[in-house]
Amino acid sequence: MSPSTSPPSTASFATSTNGTAGWQKFWGKGFISYRRFLLDRLLEQHAKCLQGLVVDVGGKRENKRGAFQPEDANAWVYLNLAGDTGPNAIADAHVLPIRDSVARFCVCTETIEHLREPYRCIQECHRLLETGGALILSVPFLYPIHADPYDFQRYTREGLSQLLRDFSSVEITPMGGAWGVIGMMLEFAAVRLKFRPLRGVLWRVGRSLQWLDESLKTPYAEVFTTGYFVIAKK
Repeated sequence: MSPSTSPPSTASFATSTNGTAGWQKFWGKGFISYRRFLLDRLLEQHAKCLQGLVVDVGGKRENKRGAFQPEDANAWVYLNLAGDTGPNAIADAHVLPIRDSVARFCVCTETIEHLREPYRCIQECHRLLETGGALILSVPFLYPIHADPYDFQRYTREGLSQLLRDFSSVEITPMGGAWGVIGMMLEFAAVRLKFRPLRGVLWRVGRSLQWLDESLKTPYAEVFTTGYFVIAKK
């Protein structure tokens, strides 16, 4: 791989995920969860690296939940069971219709918690990657149950290491710490409340705690985190 298209590293995440512009965008949106905000930002930071053939397993070309857009959308192949997401192919994540060793990157974000047999999906991602390619994965941990149509499991760092045991190297980064988790729970509570004054208070307290979480560099992230962002190299 050339340096410009090598799989990215998570080593600089702790110092690179802050930024005033990002927070202005966050506060200005109607509703985007703290977790989705963090995921979008991590993907945006590595968009230039995601070149060559990128297979997005469970990703949505249309009706996206986040704001991230690939720099070269033509290089991305979207595989999803839901036709309303505009996939290039309707496919089961357990059996991907891609031949061996052809993809430079495989992206699988917020997907494996919804799978009955997640290891089969991981094996498929490993199979379709070329040597030196990378899997970009994200999973929730302390996050509300969200059926899509099912929600089967949550993963710890150790659980992810075991799940990704076929890869040559695995970097796992917590997404937010204790204050971020509490703030996220408050924001989810706020959107479900009908009493507007209390809803507004919870919303602002939740967002403030998330800002504090970023400012304190994700305190207790190894114990309390919204989830994990992973780069696994083949």
